[in-house]
Amino acid sequence: MIAMDTFILPGYYVRQIHEQIRALGLDTERWLQSYQLRPEQLSEPFLELSLLSFKDMVRSIVQLTGEPGVGLLVGSTLLAHTHGILGYAALNSSTLRQVVDLFERFMVLRTTLVHMEHEEDEVSYRIVFRENVALEDVRGPIMDAVVLAIRNVLSFITMDQCPVEQVAFSSPTGNHKLALSLFGCTVSYASDWDGFCIARQWLDRPLTMSDPRTFAEAEVLCSRELQLMEGRVSLAGRVRQLLIAQQSQFPKLDIVAHHMLMTSRTLHRRLTEEGTSFHQLLDEVRHKLAVEHLRRANLSIKEIAFTLGYGDPANFRRAFKRWEGLSPQDFQQRSDEASRLGH
Repeated sequence: MIAMDTFILPGYYVRQIHEQIRALGLDTERWLQSYQLRPEQLSEPFLELSLLSFKDMVRSIVQLTGEPGVGLLVGSTLLAHTHGILGYAALNSSTLRQVVDLFERFMVLRTTLVHMEHEEDEVSYRIVFRENVALEDVRGPIMDAVVLAIRNVLSFITMDQCPVEQVAFSSPTGNHKLALSLFGCTVSYASDWDGFCIARQWLDRPLTMSDPRTFAEAEVLCSRELQLMEGRVSLAGRVRQLLIAQQSQFPKLDIVAHHMLMTSRTLHRRLTEEGTSFHQLLDEVRHKLAVEHLRRANLSIKEIAFTLGYGDPANFRRAFKRWEGLSPQDFQQRSDEASRLGH
């Protein structure tokens, strides 16, 4: 396990907890204020929370609802389309084995609290979830939500054709009746693992929604997002994530500062303290995206320039020559030659 004082969680996930509180008719604004959050923040791609605050948030919803299976209720709302680019990649996967591999590699893009592994024998295939941090007394509801959310993805992409054979939770107790209804199979508590089993025969069957080309493109986006996660809890890391999330129209400094709940001057000062600047981060993201677009050769140079926010393609050409020491055309030609030679 790793030490983690803060972590980033998709705003949608927190919004589902918020909706459970709202369903009780309670003062949701006051509840959010107790965690220094505002309602509009729940629409943001990611929220940075302290682990202590998040644990307290989970405890509060269990106490307020009086429902030991509240994690299952949250997990039941987390469907394939709620997992961003990772869910999109899963929807276009060729097989369940490919989906599992995808989540094992990229689940960190959705949460850093747990990770996913698999264990396989001649008959069954076990998908196991392990905590990255000490979840302690909130392990139960968190694992309930995570396990059900991933089961939902597998059920959707197989059109409910791949039954889950067994579900296990390490929590001593839970809402067994609700779990049976949601999973539709044997559910056991007080186990030595968290996760579920599926029959191996389903792993390599072709999926009807498969689109290899779209999957490859989505996988590239997952890889890029993972590469840009360095320093994720740092301010610079948060700014990178926001720029990537809104790459279709890069936000200006003041808009980014608003997302970070600070003034433009404070954002500039804090980035300077981290040895960078907003313009440097934007330049870095544009550089990485430009290289990727040129290697994939799916857009013209003029289109790439427009995509990266350059009104004049000449400005993009000058920036690219500064980054790579050669023009976009020359870079693309070298990449094409290297691909033909198998490099």
